[in-house]
Amino acid sequence: MRRMRRRGLYWAVVQLMYLKGLPMVRRSPIAGRGKSAGGIRYQVKKTLLGYSVKYRCPKCQASFTASLNDAGKREMCECGYHYIVPGGEEKAKLEEQRAAKQRETEEQKKSQGDKTHEQEMPLDPFLQSSPPTEPKPIPAPPPEPSAPFVPPPSDPVPPIASGPAVAPAPAAAAPTAPGFVPEVKTSRTYKRNEYPALTIVRVVLLMIAGLAVVQWMVVSVFTVAAAINASAANEQAVELPAELVGRSVFDADLTQTQRELIAEHESQTMQTAVRGGAVMFGLIGWTVNTFATAVFVCLIVAFSELIKLLIDIQANTQHTAANA
Repeated sequence: MRRMRRRGLYWAVVQLMYLKGLPMVRRSPIAGRGKSAGGIRYQVKKTLLGYSVKYRCPKCQASFTASLNDAGKREMCECGYHYIVPGGEEKAKLEEQRAAKQRETEEQKKSQGDKTHEQEMPLDPFLQSSPPTEPKPIPAPPPEPSAPFVPPPSDPVPPIASGPAVAPAPAAAAPTAPGFVPEVKTSRTYKRNEYPALTIVRVVLLMIAGLAVVQWMVVSVFTVAAAINASAANEQAVELPAELVGRSVFDADLTQTQRELIAEHESQTMQTAVRGGAVMFGLIGWTVNTFATAVFVCLIVAFSELIKLLIDIQANTQHTAANA
């Protein structure tokens, strides 16, 4: 099951990289599984810092991970078993690849250095087959003949006519070639509705923030109303006379009216304590609700502004690419 999930995740990552146009990561020819001469099964993986080899001790099955550069070294497990770090073949392949890359790099540097040396070294005129020829001077272009000066025509003074004024004839339009279409420069302007999904998400987030503020207002109104109600009820409490303070309803020398007065006072005292506890817990809940609502609204507004910034960046990028 775990292997299937890993394969599914790998397939999803590969598809995402293919859709995004990212370079595909291929499995290294060195990475893989194997079995050393001592009977130790191992696995070579490629990491960000190089190649690593993972193996287990044949005696106590303890797991170890070492660098591939340590392959071939003699080590000892905590159980006392002596073994050789596996991965010698892969290490040899890696060293061959490194040596081939180094040789290729040196050859490229050498070829580039030879080309640069050939460009910098001038040719010896004594080794040339023909004597060097001096560059011929480029003749200057002949001067253009000057046109005779023609004075600009002066505007003729129209004669003063005694008849009605005649409107001047309209100027003739410039001749245009057949099929000529004048060039009209337009600039593309983007709109926010080009990204409806992001806009809808932003609106929904702002609506959620508004609902959170509304529920905080409702809770605040109920909390204040409960506190006012408890205060008014405490003010209407029955006060005992001085001679009944500290007496109990079970005293034999009390009348029925005095017993009822003491019982009502004890009941109102209990109700006052309950109202006070409820108001205290209500204030604590209101404080926690206020803090949570503020944090929630701030996070939603920040995320909404981030979406707005993303919309602007995408739109400006497309706008710049369209006008480029």
